[in-house]
Amino acid sequence: MFCKKDYIWVGGKHSVITLINSNKYKVLEIFLKNKENIKNIPQKYQIITQTKNNNFFEKLFSKNKINHQGYAVKIVLKNKYLQDLKQDIKNIHAAVILDNIYDNRNIGSILRSAAAFNFNTLIIEEKKFNFDEQLMHKTSSGGINFVNIYRVKNIKHAINLLKENQFYIYAVSGNGKDNIRDIKFEKKIGLIFGSEDKGIRKTVLESADISVNIPINKRMESLNLSNAAAITFYEIKKTRWLLSGFF
Repeated sequence: MFCKKDYIWVGGKHSVITLINSNKYKVLEIFLKNKENIKNIPQKYQIITQTKNNNFFEKLFSKNKINHQGYAVKIVLKNKYLQDLKQDIKNIHAAVILDNIYDNRNIGSILRSAAAFNFNTLIIEEKKFNFDEQLMHKTSSGGINFVNIYRVKNIKHAINLLKENQFYIYAVSGNGKDNIRDIKFEKKIGLIFGSEDKGIRKTVLESADISVNIPINKRMESLNLSNAAAITFYEIKKTRWLLSGFF
């Protein structure tokens, strides 16, 4: 028997199918509005798949009113914390660090871009991250299933752990001193992003080895946070592809 804090519901056709196929979480139940859609569910999960009417889905996802498309899956939570980061760090080469970011759409979009460019580690403050946010899952478009998320009580402690393990830390900010195009990124990197309204906190910014900016024209003050993250991921991958001859 699982209590509320042990599991979450995820809705939306693409989000549900991607999550199931990722094999990352234990799947407890799957619900579909249309019986014929069971063909989209892997055979091993069809035994736990049931059909429900539209009222069931509307009630289940009433908080954020997401477009569930008649798909819902209940999964067991799989949380990772600082102690897990310590254990996993030898297999990590790039980490995305979110400082003081609480908008679930932005977090979901960053997860989507991170997964697209194979950045599979994200570090975020525990109090700013709620895994049971249906909107974040929906916005990530399945990307959340391919990124290991470490929830930490103190961002600086996580950054210090990275630095102790030879990570070079880059703060991505509109006020960054160096143009991102001029940077030769190290092999093991940590990328800090701050909130759109307040940016990276001063104490966290001081933990970075270097601050970088994305050049834009003077008509606009800044970029949307998730767009800035996507551009940063692309620039890093482009540099590495050029060096390796694959771009």
